[in-house]
Amino acid sequence: MYRIEYTTHARRAFKKLDRVTATSLRDVIRRLAENPRPHNCIKLTGRPQWRIREGRYRVIYEIDDGVLLVLITDVQFRREDTYD
Repeated sequence: MYRIEYTTHARRAFKKLDRVTATSLRDVIRRLAENPRPHNCIKLTGRPQWRIREGRYRVIYEIDDGVLLVLITDVQFRREDTYD
């Protein structure tokens, strides 16, 4: 099982979300601890990051298999997204 950590930027973005959205994203992030590469995730081109969509939001994260870590780097509303 992977450990989940957040960057300062991701924590701030997460705190700005409404309760329903935050709960939904929290569930998705918890599932990343069991499987950091689910079938609906995408590896970002030219970056060491992955993204997964949940509703109208994206969770951007990095995976470190050596220490079993998933680092959440950003949570964004899809229209604000620059990752694709």
